[in-house]
Amino acid sequence: MKTFIKYALGALVIAPLALGVASCDNELESAETTYITFDEVDSLVVSPNSPVLVADGTSQLSFLVTAYYKVTAKDSSILAYPYRTDRVPLDKITITSSEGKTIAAQDVYTTTTDSDSLHFTASYGSMSSKKVSVKVRPASETVTYTKITVPVMFTAFYSTNSQDISQYATEETCKALLERASKVFSNQLYKAPAGADVGIEFTFKGLRRTQIETTQEGTGFVKYITTQMPNLASEAQESVAVWLVNSVPSALAGRCRPGYTTGASNAIDGLTLTTVASAVAITAPVPQYCGFAFSYRDMMGADLITSSYRFEQLLGLYYGLLPTSVSYSYLLNADNDTDYCSDTFPHLTLLTQTKRSYQEDYQFNSFNIMDKVSTASSITHEQAKRIRQVIATCLYRQQGQ
Repeated sequence: MKTFIKYALGALVIAPLALGVASCDNELESAETTYITFDEVDSLVVSPNSPVLVADGTSQLSFLVTAYYKVTAKDSSILAYPYRTDRVPLDKITITSSEGKTIAAQDVYTTTTDSDSLHFTASYGSMSSKKVSVKVRPASETVTYTKITVPVMFTAFYSTNSQDISQYATEETCKALLERASKVFSNQLYKAPAGADVGIEFTFKGLRRTQIETTQEGTGFVKYITTQMPNLASEAQESVAVWLVNSVPSALAGRCRPGYTTGASNAIDGLTLTTVASAVAITAPVPQYCGFAFSYRDMMGADLITSSYRFEQLLGLYYGLLPTSVSYSYLLNADNDTDYCSDTFPHLTLLTQTKRSYQEDYQFNSFNIMDKVSTASSITHEQAKRIRQVIATCLYRQQGQ
């Protein structure tokens, strides 16, 4: 018996391998390999990297084009598989918009249209994708926020076991984190489709080193930092508190949302807030509400998209943003959303550079700071509005005011 194993040239997913097996000695008799060229692709799917594009002529929308080919399985069923992304000839695929503009698939799209939405189609020869839509945000709706300068105080905690790795925390590495964060929060790092300037510049207030016992690291750090809160909480009113540690305990990992407000407790969707008259009324400040822990390893890998937490993502959580991802689609809120911001993509949690949204077969390259795995280089207009609302009403978030 002869079995044919057919591959797409550099396909992302290979068709099932039905290897011939000898009836008695389990020996493979023969196999032949053929390759699928791109001309054998059956369909295209185009995915914009944002649900919203600002019509200011500079915000840039990009596209991910996925090509599919079909394979006939042993049972005669037809299976569709994605062609390997880096083999897709993007220079030969065009993207055409409803306003009549055409670009190459690897190029970016800008607009100054007065329309409230745009539709896009990808084409290769006579083959075209289904249309996809993107909402248009008029440039006139862009909000200019009053600039504020926010000081950040770093404390490097270490024990005899972590003294070496803690040496990575220097004034230079801390300032590098803040320089990048300031560019992200001012929309200077990446011309995202719906990118916004939050109006925040982060400045370096200082770096101090505090030696602790080995038992006060890891899970023991929660108890330790809680005992230090009477002093740290007062300082956290003046500057953002960043606690550099060898290992972030689960009780503190990404748990740095606002907790106290002088406004209504339900004023900000998705946050559980306690209303107080002032910080004086908070007799036992909760560490998670006053600062955040950041590991030395994530600090060393600050430019890696696979870091446990990017520094910018922790700042986003600190200022009341919610993750854009959920583990399962049933966890979406009533608006089929995760973060109460309509200009971000909700998606299922996948540890890949390409994010898959809760809608089947929709993929996009991630750049938003609240995507789990992302280049963390942009904040949207609705996220910026939410951040400024938190700064205006939530205690321990009003530094620099």
